[in-house]
Amino acid sequence: MTTTIPHQSVCGLCGGISEQTGLQSTNAFGSPDLDLRPPEMERSTMCYWVQTCPQCGYCARDIAEKLQRSSGLLNDCPSSRPRTARSIGWMKSLEINFL
Repeated sequence: MTTTIPHQSVCGLCGGISEQTGLQSTNAFGSPDLDLRPPEMERSTMCYWVQTCPQCGYCARDIAEKLQRSSGLLNDCPSSRPRTARSIGWMKSLEINFL
């Protein structure tokens, strides 16, 4: 069973306050998919793996923590699809901070 909890989070970049959903626990039974996504029920939690600030568009595992050199990510995603925008924002933050 997966449990989540809503909480208020302060953006580490712009200082905006937003409602975020935190993942408290989940489980996974079976093998990963061929595209290496985790098995269900863990796969259904992927939408909670990245938080997005609605004010500035900052994406991170925890938006309360500002990643180094992340200020260039503000609203830098051309996508109009929210899940795609979150994924692209998170990938950009990883690229900037770890490459």
